[in-house]
Amino acid sequence: MALPPTAPELRGSGIQFTFEYLGSVPVLAALHDMTPDLRPLVVKECINMIAGEIGIIPVQETNAIIKLFVGTPEVANHRIDLNISTKALTIIYADPKNKERLNRLIARHNIELVSFAAQGSEETNTSDMFGYVAKKRNETDRRCHIFRFKDVQRVMHTIDDAIRLATLEIAMPPPILPTSGRVEDLVEISSMQGREADSLTKFNLVLVQIASHPVVELFVLPFFSKERAV
Repeated sequence: MALPPTAPELRGSGIQFTFEYLGSVPVLAALHDMTPDLRPLVVKECINMIAGEIGIIPVQETNAIIKLFVGTPEVANHRIDLNISTKALTIIYADPKNKERLNRLIARHNIELVSFAAQGSEETNTSDMFGYVAKKRNETDRRCHIFRFKDVQRVMHTIDDAIRLATLEIAMPPPILPTSGRVEDLVEISSMQGREADSLTKFNLVLVQIASHPVVELFVLPFFSKERAV
């Protein structure tokens, strides 16, 4: 697998975006306990809940089934910097209107604890929003964090690249010789149709398309420890 051109940055200090952090919604169940079809619906519902609370879209009744998996939305609605690297997704307060909080850490999600990302939909006027589900290490607080940005695709591709690179770094043992080990033998990008990841891979990364809207399923599930799945 060819490395993305952004690999040096992602492996180093990371790539930073500045946009609106709208808020977060507690996710009450682990992603591996949900069906593949349900995961993107939960994220999209979280996007709709936050957008409705802020007034971007009309408030909608939460789907009765999805309601079982989500908690009460917490609105933020301020500017942040999101730094994406192979180590973590880091949210930094960047709204100049509150100088006391400027440059303060809001959250840092280790890359292996980021489990799912999805874009909003044109049908609900939320296509310029996206959310990812993550939890902090050694904590049970699992949340879907919602953002708004004009170039959602670029951000999601950057997150995808960071996960791919992190997967390679963790799954691949240190080579004895510079030429030992083929990337293709160590990592397999599997699909939602049921193909299993290569047995040498400790992590499974899945890219899926739901309808016409891209969904990136960043399953960083150690096969030997399913309990760590977020």
